[in-house]
Amino acid sequence: MVLKIGLIVGKDDWYTEDYKEYTNDPDYPIDKKFLTGKGRDAYISSDIVIAHEMMKRYPDAEIDMMLAKDLNLKRLEKNDVNFILGHDLVDAFWRKKRGGNYHDEFTKLYKNPKARVFPTYPVQKFVLDKGEYYLKFKRAGVPVLPTFYIKNTEKSKLNADYVIRRAKRLGWDEFIGKPELGAWGRMFSKWDLEKLLNNASYRKKLDKYLKNPKVTKFPAIIFQKSAPGFKEFWEIRTYWFNGKFSHALGTKHNFDTEDDDLDVDIDPKILKQCKSIGRKAIKVLPKMKIKGKVVQPAMIRVDCGCCTDGLNGKYFLNEIENQGCNLFIEATEMMDFPIAEKFAKVLYNKAKELKSLGWNANGNGNRRRSRRKSRRKSRRKSRSKSRRKSRSKNRRGRRRRFSQPVFQPSGYGDPTWQPTWSGMTSSKTCGVGPYYSGYGPSPPGLSYAFGTQKPMGNLSINRGWRNWNNNHIPTPGGFLWENSPLDRALNA
Repeated sequence: MVLKIGLIVGKDDWYTEDYKEYTNDPDYPIDKKFLTGKGRDAYISSDIVIAHEMMKRYPDAEIDMMLAKDLNLKRLEKNDVNFILGHDLVDAFWRKKRGGNYHDEFTKLYKNPKARVFPTYPVQKFVLDKGEYYLKFKRAGVPVLPTFYIKNTEKSKLNADYVIRRAKRLGWDEFIGKPELGAWGRMFSKWDLEKLLNNASYRKKLDKYLKNPKVTKFPAIIFQKSAPGFKEFWEIRTYWFNGKFSHALGTKHNFDTEDDDLDVDIDPKILKQCKSIGRKAIKVLPKMKIKGKVVQPAMIRVDCGCCTDGLNGKYFLNEIENQGCNLFIEATEMMDFPIAEKFAKVLYNKAKELKSLGWNANGNGNRRRSRRKSRRKSRRKSRSKSRRKSRSKNRRGRRRRFSQPVFQPSGYGDPTWQPTWSGMTSSKTCGVGPYYSGYGPSPPGLSYAFGTQKPMGNLSINRGWRNWNNNHIPTPGGFLWENSPLDRALNA
């Protein structure tokens, strides 16, 4: 049976300029529309090379390469699984159209279970919401830099005063700002707290940055404590295929050439730190379950930076990336690592795994079970809500009942007479009722009238309430108490 695999391609990740061996392949030629650039500047990217490897190595698989302009639900539904290698939601955000970008359109498409897009939308969303995942990683014990973020809807916080106040409270000397869904270092900024406090023009620059439409169009702005170790230490990028460590390489940004210097000879102690961070990070990712089995992401890249404090040599999680990330082909060639063949094998095996678990049948293999589960959950929520509502209603009713008018003597003529009040007791053992525990000096006569209402206080003894409720008679003027000497005297 043919395995239909869709590959969403179109990323700008250089592989080689010698693309003719792929476009002129007699068995599996690559159409020139999949090349990046034009003319002499044209080259082939890594996602197209991976697709070519899958065509050559796995003849039982039917590979369907799709650019962003080719994507629609009808085409995606034809494949057993569709892997995102090029055009992810970050690319959709940066891809402009009249009146905005394609982010919402592609979010709706990738979120649809009928599209069978892998990685699934919860994993994609988790990786893109950097402000949220820094907090989740911190709670899970993964080392991260101190961070706070401001959503673009929080207009009152998008000003220099708020950011300076937060940075000062956190004890930062320098900090950086970067937008969520940002890429290629665009709209990245670095700020010095002392200058912000003492220099008005520098402070205005921060205010201008926060209110810049190019910044506020992003979902959120992330602020982090600056890590000077980025200039001194390599940023270690670890690659994990199917939840297992594959390889790692180091990069360091060269500010003179604006390119990344590469290193493949990583100190074993540093690599051990980064592998430990990567293992913890992968456990925090949203789990995809099909028929009770957890399906691991095909590939995740975990980037680790240095240092958590000054230049102490302790690495932290800088960010994570999905399978459509930069593979740094030059570094894999330096380490003689066959990245295209390895990636092609992982994707093929992942497609077989998903199809064998029934992901092809109904989108997620668990739809019927998840519906039953959601119904049960909904019923439980409904019952809990009705119980809470009932309890609240009873409490309110009890308070109203406990604030009923009580007997007060009037016209005694003896100012020294004072009644004694006590807590809730049975009306059968009281002289006058559940509140009145003693008469004091006998008043002249038994002329009683209803006075002001007095609350009973915090009375939660149900037995006492039942006794009080069952032993009184409502009358137009108030309440009279049954089976007491006072009642009998009043009703004589």
